[in-house]
Amino acid sequence: MITTRLRGLVAALTSTAVAATALTLGASTASADDALVTIYGSVGSSTMYEDNITDIPVEILRAPDQPTDPWVPVVTVYTQGGVREPGCGAACRGNWSAQLPPGRYHLKINADPSQGSSRVWTSLDTLARYGPDRAINADGSQTHVYAYEHDLDHLGGSILSQVVDQCDESVDDVTVEVYGADDIDPKPLLTSVVGGGEHEQFLPAGASKVRVVGPDAAPGTVWLNGATGFDGATRFTVPAGTRRVEQPRVRLHRTTFTPPRPPYTYSRVRGYLTAPNDGRPRDVTVRLYRATYDSQDPWALEKVHTTTSGDFSLDVPPGEYRMSVNEVLEDTESSRAWKPYFVGGDTLQDAETFCVTAADSYGTYLTPSMAYRGRAITGTVSDAAGRPLKGVEVRVFSATPDADGNPVLQRTRTTGADGRWTTNGTTDQVKIQLVGDADQYTSVWNGGAETFAGAAPIDATKSGTPTIVDETLPLLPLELERIPYIKIHGAPGPGVTIGTDNGRWGPHSPVKFTKYQWYRVKGGTATKISGQTRSTYKIRSSDNGSRLKVQITASYAGARSATAFSELSQTVTNGASIKVTAKKSGANDVRLSIKVKITGDSNPWGKVTVYYSPCSQKQGYYVCRGRKTKSVSYKNGKGSVVLNTKRGFWGYEVHLKATSKHGSASDDGVIYVF
Repeated sequence: MITTRLRGLVAALTSTAVAATALTLGASTASADDALVTIYGSVGSSTMYEDNITDIPVEILRAPDQPTDPWVPVVTVYTQGGVREPGCGAACRGNWSAQLPPGRYHLKINADPSQGSSRVWTSLDTLARYGPDRAINADGSQTHVYAYEHDLDHLGGSILSQVVDQCDESVDDVTVEVYGADDIDPKPLLTSVVGGGEHEQFLPAGASKVRVVGPDAAPGTVWLNGATGFDGATRFTVPAGTRRVEQPRVRLHRTTFTPPRPPYTYSRVRGYLTAPNDGRPRDVTVRLYRATYDSQDPWALEKVHTTTSGDFSLDVPPGEYRMSVNEVLEDTESSRAWKPYFVGGDTLQDAETFCVTAADSYGTYLTPSMAYRGRAITGTVSDAAGRPLKGVEVRVFSATPDADGNPVLQRTRTTGADGRWTTNGTTDQVKIQLVGDADQYTSVWNGGAETFAGAAPIDATKSGTPTIVDETLPLLPLELERIPYIKIHGAPGPGVTIGTDNGRWGPHSPVKFTKYQWYRVKGGTATKISGQTRSTYKIRSSDNGSRLKVQITASYAGARSATAFSELSQTVTNGASIKVTAKKSGANDVRLSIKVKITGDSNPWGKVTVYYSPCSQKQGYYVCRGRKTKSVSYKNGKGSVVLNTKRGFWGYEVHLKATSKHGSASDDGVIYVF
């Protein structure tokens, strides 16, 4: 039995109040003029033994008129109170009193052999012990005279025992009764109330029998040493004096448990699940039942808790309980993986009971050990380079899909730093999916299959050696995230070098670019330019009227390479240039001399557009407004024009428009007319 043991019983004796008898003597023993004196005293135990000092006879004797005459018995009174309890102080003693005429008195305590106390306590004759000179002197000068404290010894010895419940917790308020073993009509000679801890019970002289009566919280009657009745109870004869004999515990069955001490409302059952080679089983249901079972009244379920990390903690009232783990097979991977477990048994009915007490707020601690329901599969996940992959999710599915054709997930595992994983409890054929970082890797099924249907069923071995399933997780293929653009300075024309920025690729980095191929595009048809496999290309005259693009091949170790085309360049045309010279002509005119050059044409001719306008200077800049336009012809690459201007600054711009034979060109400037 799993228990929380708390030792310690504090003994207390019940109070049997017996009214003391006080005697008032009349004129036959004293004159009417004599005032009565109250004589009082107490009787206690000479040891620390906790027994009642009550109902002890105290006989009072008066001094004779003649010294040679015997002392005369006057009255017998009985002690009252005297219930010995922890911390009882003066109340531990039995008190007595009597009203008597003035005189000298002695006492005989417990001298009547007919009294039940004579078997428990010794007697005391104060006259015999102290002599006549030490009498109680009640001379009438005081209304009350104290007759001293007197202590008695026990006639018997003591037995030491403890009263506990089924949880080995001490039971409070237990009544302990002592009987004479040879009494024909057994009646308790001594009665004590056990509060807790080890209890020392005194026995009177001779043979005794002891009965324990439980309180309402733990009802029942047990004779010491296990008998059920007086006749079969063990006889105890303890040597007189302070010798004591230790006896076995007396066990009562508690039906009502003490509530927890504040501030706790419940007591706690906690712990964690253990399992071989698999850490702590998670997501497993723990059930706590009240311990008592009756076929007419099924088990009472107290608490249900599902673990999240293998740990569990349940707050319940104090009591006696049984525990099950994974008792009901649930449709979860964890429940399917583990056998049901009953703490201390094979079924709930024969499971071991354990106690949850209010005394220990720390709680009852359990560590159930789980067993796998089936067999084991293990493996290692690595990348294409053979490096182990940590954190890959291993999903174990039943090899048979559900009625709708969907895979049924049984459980998941995660690879460690060494890429290894293990799953246990496999009871049927399975298929395994490996899911890595979605931004880096392609998920695969066992055997490298791409789909559930394509994966071969795995049958775990029935021997002690796990089935091995090692897999390689491929990287995601490279994907183009931004189209490469063309890099060029100026207009595309013969002799100009064109390039590309390679674009942006993912999800891996850094990416290597291993191959280039340039194409000429004209009329929607792309033609490979032979031998042009570098990242740059020098435009040829044969490219005139075409657009250019490049095909780029990107690669990353372990991933499939990918290709992409760049954007198209502008249409390739022959290059063109203009050079303009401005001079003053006449009083207010300006002559512009224009020279035009076109690649591949030694005597170009055509028209240019001239823009001119007056300008003003502001903070080092020219601001020109009121633009005028003229069209000017040129032949053999030369032309001129006279502009009608006024005094001041004049700005000009000469522009050659692009055609299918050449590109555009322009030149500009500012001249001061004075």
